[in-house]
This record gives sequence, structure tokens and C-alpha cells, in this order.
Amino acid sequence: MVSSVVDILDEHYFKNMPIKSIGYLLIDYWNALFDIYPECFTAPKEFSMHQKHGLHALNKLFIDVYGIALQSGDVSEESMYKVLSRLLEETPAHPVVDFRYSIGVDFWSFDSGPVYGVTATRQNIQDLYDNLQEKIWLAGR
Repeated sequence: MVSSVVDILDEHYFKNMPIKSIGYLLIDYWNALFDIYPECFTAPKEFSMHQKHGLHALNKLFIDVYGIALQSGDVSEESMYKVLSRLLEETPAHPVVDFRYSIGVDFWSFDSGPVYGVTATRQNIQDLYDNLQEKIWLAGR
């Protein structure tokens, strides 16, 4: 968890921003994720979203979501929700099959999720982030 937050602090958007402001933005971001995936928050041990790989990839994705919200001129929980809702859209042009469909709660489930969603290797964390980032980009075109 700490290393994923360090990635955020190293990003140019946040270099001169007070830590408290970054914290409030992260709260808004995770609240938006809660609104999209409430099941993952009611039983966090059953979902990779709350484990090392999910936390790290999603905290890294925060940088992209913040950047898109900033470009729209509205950095708020609602604007981050709109960006994150793109994960629920189908993206047939995505190069990885697992990311072409809506990323619902099953994606994050240890019982039914794909290897990207549930396997905690450094490469899978990076692949998960890269593919989530691409999905958001494709869905926003």
C-alpha cells in the first residue's frame, strides 16, 4: 500500500500539493470505486481490489483518473466516478480479451476473476494497471 501511494506523491500533479489535499482526493477516488463496486467493500477479503495487487494497480490508476478529471475542469468524486464508470463499458478494441467486457465485481473476485485480477506478481500488477488504463482510454473515445 505504501509503495503505491509513493508513486502518487512522485507524480508531477501532486509534487507541490499539500498531503491533506491528496488524501481528500484519494478518499473521493475510493468513494467513487465504492459506488461502482460496493460488493467488493462489504467482503474485502474475497476481492483482489483490496489486496496488494489490486490496491497498487488502482492507486496507480488514480493518477490517470485525476488527470482526466483535471482536463475536464472538475476534480470531484462525481467526475472521478464518471471516469471510473468507463471500466463497466465494453471495449471490443482492447487488445486483451479479459478487458473487452465490462469489468464487474466478478473480475475482482478471487473465486472467478481472471489472472490479471487475482494474481499478485509484480508483472501482473503492472499489466493490470496498463490494461485498466487502456480500457478507460478506449471507453472515453
